[in-house]
Amino acid sequence: MIVTYNKVLIDITSEFDTGDTIVVTDSGGNTLTWTSPADYPTPTGTETSESLLSFISSLSSGENISISGKMQLRAYGGITNFTRGNFLLGDRLISFSSVVAGGSNSSGAITATTGTVNRGFTNILSRSPYVIQSNQSASEESVGFELDVDNNEIFNFDPATGFSIDSTITYVKGVALSDISPFSRDFIPSDFNGVYSTKNSATQAKYSTLVGDPQIYIGFDGYGYFEDGFNPEITKALMQSNTNISKLDDSPVRVPVLRAATESVQFSYQGEMTYSTQVGTSLSCDEQILYVSDVVSGFDSFMQRVLLDGGVFESNSCIENFEDANTIYPVDTIYITGTDGTVELITVTNVEECKYEPYKITFVNKFGALQDIWFYKRSNLSTEVENEQYRASVVSSSLDSYGVLTTGYSTSSHQYKNIYSSGKESLELNSGFYPEAYNEIFKQLMLSEVTWINYDNKTLPVNIKTSSIKYKTQLDDKLINYNIEVDFAFDKINLAN
Repeated sequence: MIVTYNKVLIDITSEFDTGDTIVVTDSGGNTLTWTSPADYPTPTGTETSESLLSFISSLSSGENISISGKMQLRAYGGITNFTRGNFLLGDRLISFSSVVAGGSNSSGAITATTGTVNRGFTNILSRSPYVIQSNQSASEESVGFELDVDNNEIFNFDPATGFSIDSTITYVKGVALSDISPFSRDFIPSDFNGVYSTKNSATQAKYSTLVGDPQIYIGFDGYGYFEDGFNPEITKALMQSNTNISKLDDSPVRVPVLRAATESVQFSYQGEMTYSTQVGTSLSCDEQILYVSDVVSGFDSFMQRVLLDGGVFESNSCIENFEDANTIYPVDTIYITGTDGTVELITVTNVEECKYEPYKITFVNKFGALQDIWFYKRSNLSTEVENEQYRASVVSSSLDSYGVLTTGYSTSSHQYKNIYSSGKESLELNSGFYPEAYNEIFKQLMLSEVTWINYDNKTLPVNIKTSSIKYKTQLDDKLINYNIEVDFAFDKINLAN
């Protein structure tokens, strides 16, 4: 996909001395200040400006840089005319306000020309192969291949934290192929602590036969189905398959969207808009997915909000009735507008459950985004214990005060003793009634490699123990309810080290 960013061309007209500054301010009031760490000489002939090189290096390393607010400024492309460099802002919704020099050499030290630039990248699903190729155009038997991958910023490779490959690939039937998915996925962490944020990887890949900058690939921990075809990609704004969301009343609704493909998101309730946001882009790998929500202060329930405010929560029928009657930031419809002008409509159904304790499972869906699914009905907790035993001798001997040896054993002694005991808990869950469209979501839950449960107000890891489910239809089954069993992914006794 192609994203249009705001850019500025900076021309160093007078070299910087120690303590001189470049201050960049954007339309959102964010600032970035670079402070020159040295006195730089005036270049001669075809020498490149050392001030410009130092500024570019500092943007990558963070040294000699101070930022106020949320400023994302990065160099791109090669240096032109030895003193000029192009820089872009990470958020396409923000433009440059001013770029000025400061210090003893502030007068005429730089000139700045603003504009826009298109940068392209491809969003790939790293659990499925993604193959890039080079076609043989001459008699060479092989072609050079370079690959850099990390998970900091999408246009800026950091060799200190990333991984590089410089290899040679042999042409087979006139084509050289390389699957970059395994390298991309190595830099996508699979963790979740209750905070909805996803870190993606950024891969730069290039065959030596190609002219220009490397191709950029952003890796998501998702997959394509076989019927989706070769090299599945993400191009749509909405990063989930269902357009009907069922959630527990007084709990947040969260919708994952692809930042680069999303223009805006609006929440409405009974025809009136309750929340609206414009969605900008970001250069950070941990901000490529935006989880849009109506949540207050990051907490899921009324009880958690009371505790957050320092209150005391008492569970009684009056409070329970109050919770059921008061949904914070109510929403029944969500409108997601893509950068291509398309609008995705999502309906939200609030479910009240008074008899059973509902549980929320969070999993990584086929797009590589975190997604919630609620199990509303009866649950059963069980423990499975594992023991290792040995057979001990229970015979003992003793001397009395007269020197008489007595041999025997106690009937209360263990002849079989445990040298190791541990247990794992399992939870059997019932979904309650879901529309038939949720069959796809249950499929993705089963295919997810990592899942978590909100249990006793803690986010705990679980593994899906159920190995198969039979998908139901409203025609044959009328009311669709699913039963699955999950294992808590840890020993009940703390054996962590």
